[in-house]
Amino acid sequence: MTDTSGAQLNCQMSETDSRKCDVGVAGLTGMGQNVVHEISSHLFQVAAYDSQPRDRAIAATSSPVIRAQSLEELAGLLRRPRTIFIFSETEAQTDTTIDQLVPHLSQQDLLIDASNSYFKDTTRRARNLSLQSIDFMGLGLCGGCGSERSGAMIMAGGRREAHLRTRPLLEALASKVQGEPTVGYHDVPAAAHFVRMVHAGIEFALMQLVFETFDLMQRNLRLSDQDLHDVCANWRIGIFNGYLAEFSANAFSPVFKRSEWRLLGERVSAVRKESIARWSKNTARELGVAAPTIDAALEARNDLARERQLLLISTPFRHPSGQCGNQVENVLDELHQALHAAMIITYSEGLALLAKGSRQNGFGCDLGEIVRIWKGGCTVRTPLLDDITAALQATPTLDNLLCDEELSEKVMANQESLRRAVWRANELGAVVPCLVAALDSLDSSRDAWLPVNLVQVPQKAPIVRGTENGFRNRKETLPG
Repeated sequence: MTDTSGAQLNCQMSETDSRKCDVGVAGLTGMGQNVVHEISSHLFQVAAYDSQPRDRAIAATSSPVIRAQSLEELAGLLRRPRTIFIFSETEAQTDTTIDQLVPHLSQQDLLIDASNSYFKDTTRRARNLSLQSIDFMGLGLCGGCGSERSGAMIMAGGRREAHLRTRPLLEALASKVQGEPTVGYHDVPAAAHFVRMVHAGIEFALMQLVFETFDLMQRNLRLSDQDLHDVCANWRIGIFNGYLAEFSANAFSPVFKRSEWRLLGERVSAVRKESIARWSKNTARELGVAAPTIDAALEARNDLARERQLLLISTPFRHPSGQCGNQVENVLDELHQALHAAMIITYSEGLALLAKGSRQNGFGCDLGEIVRIWKGGCTVRTPLLDDITAALQATPTLDNLLCDEELSEKVMANQESLRRAVWRANELGAVVPCLVAALDSLDSSRDAWLPVNLVQVPQKAPIVRGTENGFRNRKETLPG
């Protein structure tokens, strides 16, 4: 990560020319429009171009936005060295925009790819543009723009000079955590898009986990929308507090009439078709990182999920201990604890993927800094990130969160509820691929014990500080 703190920062914007604009934006997608609006509201002069102007409308801003009719005109409207954001909906559009812009650019101009790009394509683009002395940044954006709470989470990758030039722009877009902007810097352009890709995988898995948990709640207890709304409000006191809790509470609010809940279901189904979802799943497999929960969230085949679930509940070792009572409070506590364990496991998989990918690609990712950025107004915001921060501070080289004593204890304290939730899903005929995968992930991390070896492909068992077998109390980990 690049250090951008201290008096050495000399934010270098383009040379002064009142007849020219500070920054250009090519592509007015939803995020592109938000960026135009936010930068303009901070009194930067913006020129914008879109290949489909009839389908886009720039919201009113406190500063006028100049509309270019072509990429050539856009380049001509900007001060040198130019700074241009690119927002595209497909990889092909990104390449086309860059190819059409390059003939109108000069040395030291800066292109910022703020689309959801594949990190390997970012590497290729940065290499090709460097041959023409054109600077290039990868930008991973997540979240809205505007208020401190709803601003964007930003990962920026590029040379230090590019960081200095763009810092005022990026901080204008970012949310704040304890007064600090949620902007993280990497020296490699592709690192920003790699982090954004892993973030998306975690986000999709958390969304699926929430959807499965509330589906089980509804199937088992048949609560009213108001009851479910109240459950969300109660859960926001603990680890569930964050964007997903806010969204779920709105989904069950009588005011919204469950329209947002239907949208969440549609969103969960749609993400499996998104390129960034496919990249995160395939990258984990290429790197040899076990991320079954993330993979399950992106797997479209319900029949495969059902087979995994039946295999799990048919194995005696995996039977839950105790009674699965149907009292409302007991069921709610069980599902809350199951979600708690599954969320920690999901973050563990995501950070393991970040650590392995960073080492293999030379990205130099600082996991602690990335988690700090995630505490902003993005979809993975949760109090669990404070626990993860503490774990990374205690062990900066921590690759697997389940190797941290405190986090592993929390998982094991709730693992029986996760086991019962999966068993309950089978009784109700519900397919819960992410909950099943989270339990698979947990069991496979304890393969040192013979019963798990009989039913699970072995993986390296985590060793927790101060313990011999990976968990403090072996008796706590054995079901039944």
